Amino acid sequence: MYKTINITVPDMAAILDTLEAQGQKNEYPYQKLKRYWDDWMAKEKAQQERDAQKQASRERRAAKSNFRKTFIGSNRLFEACWREALKYKRLYLEEISEELLEQIASEKVNNPKSSFFIYGK
Repeated sequence: MYKTINITVPDMAAILDTLEAQGQKNEYPYQKLKRYWDDWMAKEKAQQERDAQKQASRERRAAKSNFRKTFIGSNRLFEACWREALKYKRLYLEEISEELLEQIASEKVNNPKSSFFIYGK
């Protein structure tokens, strides 16, 4: 019967390497340890992806806040322009800039079908 032990991740990697070198890939201890290793690596990768998404979200919120400070117009117009800029960024992989937001705002304000259309000359 096998004894249960607590081992660290570097130890686990070293044990797996040793068992592989000894040609024991088909043995039960190697397979069980390899399964634990694969599960741990999958969890670690998922955590790194979540952390990267959180960091990207923080950066996006900070950028939005900075652009809002310099934007001339209502909050509603800014939100509509921001959504449009995000779509543009996803399609063309171009960074959002003040010029892009101003261009989108100009298109919305000058379009007669838009709810932001400015009436007059």
